[in-house]
Amino acid sequence: MGSVFEAENTWTRRRVAVKILAPEVSRQPDRVSRFVREARSATRIEHPNIVDVLDMGEDKPTGTFFLVQELLRGQDLHHLLRDAPGHRLPVERTLELLVPIMEALEAAHQLAVIHRDVKPGNIFLAQQGGAVVPKLIDFGLSKLVRRDLSERAPLTDGGIPLGTPHYMSPEQAHGVVELDGRSDLWSIGVVMYQCLTGRLPFDGPNPTAVMMKIASERPRAVDELADVPPALAAVVHRALDPDRDRRWASMTELLHALSDLQREGVGTPLVPATHSGTMRAARPAELEPGFTAGEVVDVRKPVAQVTLVEQLTWQPAAHAPLPTPMAVPTRPLRTGRLRLGMAPVTDEGRAAGKELSRQLQRQWRVAIASTYSQLVDALAEGELDVAWLPPVAYVRAVRSGAARLMLTLERDGRRSYSAALVVRASDGPNTLQELAGRSAAWVDPWSAAGYLVPRCMLRAAGIEPDRTFGTQSFHGSYEGVMAALLAGTADVGAMFCRVGDQGEITAGAFRDEPRLRAIAVSVEPVPGDTICVSAALSVEDAREVVEQFIRTAAAPATGSLFRELFGSDRFVAANASRYEGLEAALIEDIASDR
Repeated sequence: MGSVFEAENTWTRRRVAVKILAPEVSRQPDRVSRFVREARSATRIEHPNIVDVLDMGEDKPTGTFFLVQELLRGQDLHHLLRDAPGHRLPVERTLELLVPIMEALEAAHQLAVIHRDVKPGNIFLAQQGGAVVPKLIDFGLSKLVRRDLSERAPLTDGGIPLGTPHYMSPEQAHGVVELDGRSDLWSIGVVMYQCLTGRLPFDGPNPTAVMMKIASERPRAVDELADVPPALAAVVHRALDPDRDRRWASMTELLHALSDLQREGVGTPLVPATHSGTMRAARPAELEPGFTAGEVVDVRKPVAQVTLVEQLTWQPAAHAPLPTPMAVPTRPLRTGRLRLGMAPVTDEGRAAGKELSRQLQRQWRVAIASTYSQLVDALAEGELDVAWLPPVAYVRAVRSGAARLMLTLERDGRRSYSAALVVRASDGPNTLQELAGRSAAWVDPWSAAGYLVPRCMLRAAGIEPDRTFGTQSFHGSYEGVMAALLAGTADVGAMFCRVGDQGEITAGAFRDEPRLRAIAVSVEPVPGDTICVSAALSVEDAREVVEQFIRTAAAPATGSLFRELFGSDRFVAANASRYEGLEAALIEDIASDR
């Protein structure tokens, strides 16, 4: 359909991949719509194992469409299998590479998006920060599930349903209109089968023959072809059941089944899933993410232009290698009650924390700190086993060697948010250039959206906050910043917000306040709150602590308190690389103060 080039953004100096539709394809509306669908589908799903789409557009003079994506270095799973002994992978390696892809598909399905072309060639093994990060690419055949109900399944020019025949589900091969996530589940089952056995479950001399076999035959048993535990083989074959009603009901159910197997010793152990449908634990890669100095892993998402709202980057375009965090001596897990630390900033949060402490007093000792600084110090001094840390507190904790990242909180279906510079609608400055001599209101130095990120946004725009503003003040919360703006004691303030697909501000305390408006928002999202354990604990002890934490957070008696406290009822596997940009921004901000 076109070509892919490595390119450089001439403003940020970031290396990117640019997909350009071939001119003859650009003149075919159906292929253009697939191209546009790829971009829109990928940008709707925020997940570390899905390739980031940064921008798209049309070159008006030539009518050529283009797509800008993060530049991935590495190889796809197809080439890895081609060069592997016997064209297959060990059980542990198979699960290590495919479980993240399943979680990415799970995130897509929750947004009613199915991929429709899951295959080894669309699973890219990116080299990032010294580790291999599986990435699901090419959403070009995806559709929103609800739209499938009123559209015919698309065909190629030769009348064959779109997709790759060997990896098509039976219903997709038959051109069934009402496809759902179980079609992707079939495809990932084919990929698992291929990784474990070195061969495809169905093959033939041409696409039609392959589709006939898919519709009428059963594949040879996985454990007959390779040294695979029978229980894992049964999981794979259930994914490949030709009757989709007999397959796993969802990608979540498949992940839970694999988690059960791994807990029983099949592959690398995972922290057990809660099977609550709302909370699952981290994969082994997140239990001890380690740290590799190097380039910031950018998690940029495109934000469409909004009238009078300037979009600013906040991550350093380039920086020196990040210094290695401090090392701390390991210690065994204490006997008795586990120690959970938090620092809720609202009265409601503190009340929920106290009630949680009362209800959990036999299992946990809940420590409620008055500041994030106290919380990080307690973690570093071995006074806590696990702590709830917002992003800047986590970055500071990992710099001091105090914390190991385990889980990320998901709120409103998202694991990140944005920052905004907000002014009064009536008489506030209209542009960044009008900020000179004005007064700024921040939350506190430990706030990402309320301090660090907006300062980096300004600095990236050529405005040094400490030399620009006449006065700066801290107000302790977003509500305090709003109050200062409305009272006229501050001219500009930093606030949390969320930005929609079209660039509209969809959430934030100021969104429904007509007296306030945003003049700038962050381009890159800010990674969310974290659940961390003490870095002094061994991986085994860390696993035990998080297992108990998740069971407690999912328990019927205390789950509502955790949801009220965190503003979330879902934890997801953490990805430490998402916080490297924030860490670099913190180092840059500290250096600017000297």
